Amino acid sequence: MFMNWKHPAVRVTGRWDRRNEDAVITTNSGSYIEIAYYGEMVVLFFNLENNKHPYPHLWIQVDGGASIEASVEPFIRIHSKENAGKMHLVTIIFKSSVEVQNRWLAPLEAKVAFKGIRVDAPGILAEDQRIMVEFVGDSITEGVLVDTDTGEEGQETRVYQDDVCAAFPWLTAEKLNVRPRIMGYGAVGITREGLGGVPQVTKSYPFVYDGCPLQEQEPKYIVINHGTNDSFNLVSEEKYKEGYLELLNLVRKINPNSQIICLSIFIGEYTKALKETIEEFNRTYRDKVIFIDTIGWIPREPVHPMRDGTAIISDKLSELLRPIIGSE
Repeated sequence: MFMNWKHPAVRVTGRWDRRNEDAVITTNSGSYIEIAYYGEMVVLFFNLENNKHPYPHLWIQVDGGASIEASVEPFIRIHSKENAGKMHLVTIIFKSSVEVQNRWLAPLEAKVAFKGIRVDAPGILAEDQRIMVEFVGDSITEGVLVDTDTGEEGQETRVYQDDVCAAFPWLTAEKLNVRPRIMGYGAVGITREGLGGVPQVTKSYPFVYDGCPLQEQEPKYIVINHGTNDSFNLVSEEKYKEGYLELLNLVRKINPNSQIICLSIFIGEYTKALKETIEEFNRTYRDKVIFIDTIGWIPREPVHPMRDGTAIISDKLSELLRPIIGSE
């Protein structure tokens, strides 16, 4: 039987366009789908209209076992041997896409558009009671270039070299057992637009993509890491502070109850400026935004930390966040 993405046996988490009955759409790696079902097979249905090669890559995991990397295709069949009526659980994570493909303006070329499933019988998804933590950042947040073992360079291989599940937000969420919602787009900054048509963060944060307002639940915590790309453009500290104050005001307006946590960028620029910006914001609005200094966590090079670097970041960040989140 076919069931569309809105069926109770399906749950989508992340930044999704939920306006269309036919498909739920995202351009944010780290967004994911969970499916509960009975039987020997589940067929996943995707809409690839306007997508370009290389198609986005997914991690697919069945019943908590090993994860397999796969390209998005119109149909993906998963055979799970029936075991005395056992309910199966499939998790599909948007692993990576091509940064330079259009991810903001129609027609979307690097999207995941999930239509639904065909199964023998639907299962029942247990409620996810984990705390929601949103991570907002750039290419480091979406796991760009964590792997370089393809032996080639260029956008054609980037779906293999990029992996949101190896980036520090996903690893931190796993360590803290929280529910991640990730917004990371390459080259985006406080003052500059990114690749794939994505505008600067103060213009992109309120949207899933152009014309689609974000209508997800308010997260308990929001972790922001922005400024690396601004430093490449030699943006002055004053311009950075001005833009960051705008971002804080925007994030607070959209999320009046969230605890905001701001990380200094890992290459060490703007650290003093960011600390001063947060102190000013807290004084002005009687807020309690938390500042975390990341200087010295990892070397300045490579700018995109690989798996060993992202693991160090997640270790240090989870250690600092654990007493904050654990006090809830």
